[in-house]
Amino acid sequence: MLSDNCFACHGPDAKHRKADLRLDTLEGALADLGDYSAVVPGKPSESEFVARILTEDEDELMPPPDSGKKLDDRQKALLQQWITEGAEYDLHWAYKPVKRVAPPKAEDESFVINDVDRFVLRRIEAAGLTPSKQADRVTLARRLYYDLLGMPPLPGEIESFVNDRSAGAYEKFVEQLLNDPRYGERMAAHWLDLVRYADTIGYHSDAVREVSAYRDYVIDAFNNNKPYDEFTIEQLAGDLLPQPSITQRIASGYNRLLQTTEEGGAQAKEYRAIYAADRVRNVSGVWLGSTLGCAQCHDHKYDPFSTRDFYSMAAFFADIKETAVGRQKPNFKIPTESQNSEIATLREQIRDGQFVEFDAANGYARTFRSANGLDLEGNFAYLVNLGGTDSIKIGNAVFASSTKGVEGFVCNLKPGTGNAGNHPEAELKNLLGTHGWADGPVSMSLKIKPKNRYKLQLIIREPKGGGHHRNFSVNIDGRSAVDNLLVNARPDSYNAESLVYTAEVKASNDTMNVVLIPGDSAGETDGVPVVNALTLEDLTGQEPLAKPAYFAAFTEGQAKWEAETLAKLVKKEDPKLPGNVIEAIKVPLAKRSAAQRSTLLSHYFAMAPATADLRKQVDELRKRLSSVEKSIKTMLVTETEKPRMIRILPRGDWMDDSGEEVLPAVPAFLPKTKLREDNARANRLDLAKWIMDSENPLTSRAYVNRMWKLFFGAGLSSRLDDLGGQGEPPTHPELLDWLATEFSKNNWDMKHIVRLLVTSGAYRQASVSNEKLDEVDAGNRLYSRQSRYRVDAEMVRDAALRISGLLVEQSGGFSAKPY
Repeated sequence: MLSDNCFACHGPDAKHRKADLRLDTLEGALADLGDYSAVVPGKPSESEFVARILTEDEDELMPPPDSGKKLDDRQKALLQQWITEGAEYDLHWAYKPVKRVAPPKAEDESFVINDVDRFVLRRIEAAGLTPSKQADRVTLARRLYYDLLGMPPLPGEIESFVNDRSAGAYEKFVEQLLNDPRYGERMAAHWLDLVRYADTIGYHSDAVREVSAYRDYVIDAFNNNKPYDEFTIEQLAGDLLPQPSITQRIASGYNRLLQTTEEGGAQAKEYRAIYAADRVRNVSGVWLGSTLGCAQCHDHKYDPFSTRDFYSMAAFFADIKETAVGRQKPNFKIPTESQNSEIATLREQIRDGQFVEFDAANGYARTFRSANGLDLEGNFAYLVNLGGTDSIKIGNAVFASSTKGVEGFVCNLKPGTGNAGNHPEAELKNLLGTHGWADGPVSMSLKIKPKNRYKLQLIIREPKGGGHHRNFSVNIDGRSAVDNLLVNARPDSYNAESLVYTAEVKASNDTMNVVLIPGDSAGETDGVPVVNALTLEDLTGQEPLAKPAYFAAFTEGQAKWEAETLAKLVKKEDPKLPGNVIEAIKVPLAKRSAAQRSTLLSHYFAMAPATADLRKQVDELRKRLSSVEKSIKTMLVTETEKPRMIRILPRGDWMDDSGEEVLPAVPAFLPKTKLREDNARANRLDLAKWIMDSENPLTSRAYVNRMWKLFFGAGLSSRLDDLGGQGEPPTHPELLDWLATEFSKNNWDMKHIVRLLVTSGAYRQASVSNEKLDEVDAGNRLYSRQSRYRVDAEMVRDAALRISGLLVEQSGGFSAKPY
């Protein structure tokens, strides 16, 4: 009565307290108000409180007429009696330690099936009533199907139970349903409503988000009877557990279930405040049955929660990595066993295919190096100048002088094919010391026949992908031949097809000067275009002057090399082999580690023309791998980062930064507020453990009260989310506490509580009322019969689908958006 009628003005909220009078504590009620006190224990006639509730003067009357509240005669008499008997104050029932009492003895043991019935029967008998008879078997079967599976039974499913008259038949039927996979779905539907689960973001466009794996986690948790303490800790802090499993990471997705916005122009700071408040409200309501959210703007008016308590609770969640405004991207992949197996197989096949390609392309170079005892520190070095009379020695290999070409080769970018080293088709003079693209122009001179017309072809294999590219132009004797060529780039990813850029030119001298000029890059790139060949074809119909070849940078002469070469586009770097590639090449193939093989393959893959068919096969495998990986379910999970600073927001105003900074802490009036012995900053894991501590008076009461409502239509305390001052005192307080202790002492066994309730005699009663029951217990709060109440919306839908044969009973998977 005091909470309902007085605490709004004379309760815990100091900022809005009137007349400096506090009635929610004994100290406040007895305080000296200037030669008088509001309450004088044992002396109602001397208590200003009594005078104010009895006066007929509207200026003095309490509650004030304009408050809309009015005490009736019965309430006034009770308040006077309370003061006469000493005006005793006690801690609110929900904040007292949970106390287990022995179940009372029953006069009629025939009704008692388990200890729940003893508590219920005592209240029934005290009211002069008797329990209702047990419902018939068909009714019980339907009731259990709806309550435990969320749908009606089909006739054939209950026939054996209806006809089974053996002892324990009912209990056996209950166990059958508790072990049915649909049990998890039914219980999950209830839990998902509590934690405001949704497959869309809620605000603005109501875009779809991927959180269905959390739904499947909850279903599995109920089916597998995961202990409630584990269930709680994994949701609030699964990501903070040592080496969290995939399941625990998924469970932490609870922290991401709130409404979020993608609306352009929304203020990030405002929505961070909204998200913080939403989390505090949900955690305190679901797990603690408390309205801590009422302390967002001011101290709670009816319970001892302060504004500091509200923001200290919000600080526990300040480490969650998230976007305040914008798309909350899925950040965790959850492959199934079959997907994992297929991915592993595909990757093995791709790896094997790459090894075959690499060995084929690498074969000659490795053989040549071994045969000549070369120690080139992993480089396959450069093409060499053999146009003169002097022989050239590299390592232990001596290249004889020849006007026809080379007897061997080394290349620092990629090994050639098996015949590349001995083909007399390369002749270089004045090698500039590099090949491929440089930061500036790369020039070369081609020996030709004067006055003929030629077709110049620059063949380029474009990398796959877009967004990053490099452009260049080709100038011949100062005139533009092919201009503004774009090469898209992305590392290790190339198209199989080559692009041919062609220009017709007329020779005036016996030497044609060709210059390749890099242009400006439209974006940073580590891309590696593949220059296949630069050829010159005589348009008079004569034989081409050169087969497709790669040209090194030189001042005169002609080079030819029958192998594709990787020319890396780099800025301010010498295009040589990376150090890790060099180190990997030094290691014999049989002794290379997986990491070394991967390094080589990523550098050399897709370069060997002799392995085109193999590459096609690998490409198909990669496409399949990509398809499988895209089909993997993703999930918004919790990732931690450096905690944001949390301040008390005066009056809840997100723009007001004048409030005091707070650290994570639990409400100061509740037990065990010291969360850590090391005095380090508390985190969500500390909060979850505090919630599930056996000394916490709220957690077990809140849960079993919800379960009672689920199976009896109303909670023992009817306000499930508010066990505080504005809630309803439990109709059976000793039963509530007995169930709460039964829950915690049985290792938070959720099925144990369900089994206890649905096998009780109270649950099995018929729901038919009569005149006496309607008169004495119209709301059925004494449970002298089973309650009648409407089923949930999901049950209505599933019942229609099941009875019509249209219900798809497949569990799990991606959610469907029905609108």
